[in-house]
Order: sequence, then structure tokens, then C-alpha cells
Amino acid sequence: MGKIHSTYNVVPSFTHVDKDFAEISALATVWPSTKPQICMWHLQQAISERLAKPSLKTTSYNVTAARAEFGFIDSNHLIMKSMGTDLMRSIYQGDPKREPKL
Repeated sequence: MGKIHSTYNVVPSFTHVDKDFAEISALATVWPSTKPQICMWHLQQAISERLAKPSLKTTSYNVTAARAEFGFIDSNHLIMKSMGTDLMRSIYQGDPKREPKL
């Protein structure tokens, strides 16, 4: 890539990659302004593999951790409380395992 860049002075506006992080890193080193585009086939494969897993793991929102990383977050703002208990129950369909603690 470096030889192509230095010999022909090629600066592509995008590159086509297969989600290989080493490849993406190398391209970013040679052409920092070039946008990597993931191949559609590889993208569809990654989505299919992810959705085929029995359950998607999520983590609970931790306002302290979020505020430590992003200082602009208002730790007193409780969107779930402002939405109302009835609305939250309708969203979570009354499932106590999924329903947030208000």
C-alpha cells in the first residue's frame, strides 16, 4: 500500500475491506483521510452470526461509569421516571425480569 501511495500518489476516497482490523489499521496509516467500507457480504455474514446467537448480552446502564467517561451526563436526569410507570410497563409488557426499577 505504501509503495502504491508513494509511486503513483494514489489517495482513494474509500477502501473496501473485509473487517480485518490489521488491514483497516494499515490502510489508515497509509491513507488517513480514506474511509474504510466493509464488504456487504462480510457485513451480512457478521449480522447473521450475531443474530443467530441464543441471546444478546447487554449490560445495565451505570450512570456513575457513564458520567466518569462523559462529564456532561446529568446524573439526576431519570428519563424512565419522567416517562411514567404505566408507559414503562407497556414497553416492557409487565415482565418483571425486564422492567427497570423506578
